[in-house]
Amino acid sequence: LYIQQAPTAIEPTTTKTNVSVYPNPTTGKVTVSYTITAPTDVTVVVYDLSGRVVTQKSLGQKTAGSYEDELLINNKPGQYLLQLQTDFKKDVVKVVVN
Repeated sequence: LYIQQAPTAIEPTTTKTNVSVYPNPTTGKVTVSYTITAPTDVTVVVYDLSGRVVTQKSLGQKTAGSYEDELLINNKPGQYLLQLQTDFKKDVVKVVVN
């Protein structure tokens, strides 16, 4: 007797983000702290909850290491999604602007 097991569901995968934003909540100026493991171009994009780009900043070519960069989010109070983009992945952090 041979029974073939077929997948019945997809296991969710979780990856720990290597990005943090402080202060959060903020009045507009935040520090983006992140670590990268290989040379890459880095860009930060801030979206509102409807998906519109409200701020975009190229941080340039970075080598492996830990970094902190300042970003100004000059928008009305609300919730925003900050996305750190590299050549290898995209990490998203929710930011609250008071």
